[in-house]
Amino acid sequence: MILSKDIIAEQHSVTFEAKKINYSLIRTNRRTLAIFVYPDKTVLVKAPLFVRSTDIQNRIIKKAKWIIKKQEHFGNYRPQVLPKEYLQGETHRFLGEDYLLKIVTAKDTKVELQNEYILVSLSKTENRTLIKKALNHWFMDQAKTVFGERIEHCLELMKSFGLPVARFKIKKMRSRWGSCSINHNISLNLKLIHAPIECIDYLIVHELCHLKEHNHSKNFYKLLSAVFPDLKERQHKLKSGI
Repeated sequence: MILSKDIIAEQHSVTFEAKKINYSLIRTNRRTLAIFVYPDKTVLVKAPLFVRSTDIQNRIIKKAKWIIKKQEHFGNYRPQVLPKEYLQGETHRFLGEDYLLKIVTAKDTKVELQNEYILVSLSKTENRTLIKKALNHWFMDQAKTVFGERIEHCLELMKSFGLPVARFKIKKMRSRWGSCSINHNISLNLKLIHAPIECIDYLIVHELCHLKEHNHSKNFYKLLSAVFPDLKERQHKLKSGI
C-alpha cells in the first residue's frame, strides 16, 4: 500500500473472532467512510473528519468477514510468471504490489488503479497489442512522476555530499537497473516502477554515489552505506522482488 508522503496514517487494530485486523486510518474531507484491502493484505480506512474512532472500529468489525476473505484471497494467490500475455486477470506489479489486470470497453483509452486492479479501458478489448501499449504508456507516465519525487528525496538525503548536478532519464534496459556516465548522465530502468519505493531509492542513491566514485570500491560502498545502512536488504529485495 502506497500513501503520499504528505499523508500521515494512524495505525490501529480490532479483533474479530480471535483474528486481529490491523489497519491504517487517514481522515479527509470526504463524506463517507471507505475500506480498502490491497494485494499485500494491508487494510486502509479513509474516514471523514467528524466520524468517531469507535464508529470506525464498529464499521470495520461489521465488515470483518469481507476483509478477512479478501486477505485470504490475496494470500492464496500466486503471481503469474513472465512473459505477460495482457489478458484479463493477469497480474502486473506496480511499486512492489501485485494488481490484477481488468479490461473494460470504453470509447477513450485510459489506465488507472482501482483497488486491487489495474483497470484498462479501451475500445478494442480483444487487441492485446493495444492493451500492452496502453499499459506500458501508463507505466512510463507513473515512472516519470514517481522517479522524479524519489530523486528529489534522495538528493535531499545526500545534500551534504557535495554532488555535481546530474541529468536523469528513463530507459528500457535489458540487463541493468541503472547507469551513470562520466558526464553525469544517469539512466534509470523503466522496470524499476515495478519495485518497492525503498528499492527505487536504493538504486537512485547507488547511481548518485557514482558521481563521486566511478567504480564499486570500498569508498563507493562507504558512501552508499552512509545513506542506507540496510543496503544489503535493499539489494536483496530489488533482486528478488520483481
